[in-house]
Amino acid sequence: MRALGFKKLKIFLIPAVISLSACSTPRGGGIGPGYFLQAALGQLQISSRARPISEVLGDGRINPGTQKALEAVSRIKAFGESQGLSATRNYEEYSDLKRPAAVWVVSACEPLRFEVQRWSFPIVGGFSYLGWFDRSDGEGFRDRLAAHGYDADVRPARAYSTLGWFRDPLLSTMIPGEKDFGDLVEVVLHESVHATLHLDDQSTLNESLAQFLGEKLAARYLEQEHGGRTGLLVSYQESLLKEKARTDRLRAGYRELDALYRSGRPDSEKKREKGRILARLRQELQWPEGRTLNNATLAQFSTYASSPEAFEALWASCGKSAGRMMDAVREWGRSNEHVLSGRELQPEELESALSTMKTRCR
Repeated sequence: MRALGFKKLKIFLIPAVISLSACSTPRGGGIGPGYFLQAALGQLQISSRARPISEVLGDGRINPGTQKALEAVSRIKAFGESQGLSATRNYEEYSDLKRPAAVWVVSACEPLRFEVQRWSFPIVGGFSYLGWFDRSDGEGFRDRLAAHGYDADVRPARAYSTLGWFRDPLLSTMIPGEKDFGDLVEVVLHESVHATLHLDDQSTLNESLAQFLGEKLAARYLEQEHGGRTGLLVSYQESLLKEKARTDRLRAGYRELDALYRSGRPDSEKKREKGRILARLRQELQWPEGRTLNNATLAQFSTYASSPEAFEALWASCGKSAGRMMDAVREWGRSNEHVLSGRELQPEELESALSTMKTRCR
C-alpha cells in the first residue's frame, strides 16, 4: 500500500462551517459556496454512514480483514495515548464509503519555482491543498488551475482529519490488505498526532512530524503487540525501506529541479530541462501512465517527507519519546508565533528549525 511515493496520503479537510467570505485564494484558484457545499455534503455522507464499531463487529457481515482491523483500533489508540498522544473519540465508528478514496486532493505550484499556492481560512489557517469528495470536481478544479498557468495535481487520499471539528470515523479506505496491517496502525497514529498537535499555517511541519511519529510508533506498536511471531513488523519495515528508496529519488529530483529554477538560465532552457528531468523520473520510478508528475506533485511530496535526518536527530534528543518531541515542537511554535504568523516554513527552512527544537527537549 505504498503508492506513488506518498504512502498513505492523509490530509486535513477544511470544515464547511468556516465563513465563506473570508477565504483568500491564489489567481484562478478562487473557491465559492460550491466548494463549501460539497465539503458539507461529503462530510454529512460520511457521518450518515458511520456506525459504532461494536455494532459493525456484532452483525457478522464484514470480511475477516475488516474485522481484524476494527478489532485492533481501540488497542492502537490506547497505545498511542500511552506514548503521549491525546485521547480522542475518533475511530469509535466505521464508515463504509464504497469508493477507492476518501477525498481527492488538489494542489498547485508555480511552473518554474517551488512556490506552492495556498488557500487561507479563518481559525484553521492556511493549507497548500484542497480536498474534494467527488473526483470529477477535483479534476475540474485542477484543470482550472492549470489553465491559469500553474502546475496542478489531483490525487486520491485514503484518510483525512477534521482537526477535532467532527468525530472522525474509521473509513473503509483506510483498511489495508492482510500483509499491510502496519499501514493501518500508522494511519491511526498519524491522525492521532494531528489531533494532539497542529501549528497553524505549517503544513510541511505538521505533516512531516505526523508521518515521522506515525512510522516510529507503528513499528513500536507492532513490536510490542506482535513481536516477531507474525512477521507483521518485518513486513512493515520492508515496506518502509522500499518507500525510502522511492522518496530518496523523488527528493533528489526535487533538489535537481530547485537548483535549475534558481539558476540564471533562460526560462526556455529551464522548461526544456525540466521536461527531461521529469521524463527521467517517470522512467526510473515506473510512474503510472496518465498520472501527473510535475512541480505540484513533488512539492506535496516534500510536505510529507521533509528533513528526515533532522527529525531523527530531534527524536534522539528527546529520548525517542513522542510526547517530549511534540512538547518541543509545540514550545518552539509558541515562541515563534509572531514570526511565523501567516507564513509557512519552506522545506529548506525546516531543518534549521528542527535543530533549534532540540534544545527544548526535556
